[in-house]
Amino acid sequence: MAHDEVVPVPQPTDGAATVHGWLRRCVPEPRLADDLLVEVLSRVQGRAPDCLRSAPPEVRLRHATVTVVLRSRGVLREARAGIPLSPAGDDGGRRRPA
Repeated sequence: MAHDEVVPVPQPTDGAATVHGWLRRCVPEPRLADDLLVEVLSRVQGRAPDCLRSAPPEVRLRHATVTVVLRSRGVLREARAGIPLSPAGDDGGRRRPA
């Protein structure tokens, strides 16, 4: 093999391994990455949001991963009664019925 030849790096084909790799780069502790992986995988197995029902599995996996990481950092909070919350928890400028 020549020194200038490019050798492709094998990519994980297992979704869990891929997500774990992403999480290890996003969080400071391996234990937290493990805990978040469990949450991501349970979210992917659960009911998908309406906007993702017809999405490919890879998209659902990425969405679940980003959502779990942002929630772990306090950027997102759980929605109540199907109404998403803004990061500050306010109504995002919308008026709610009295």
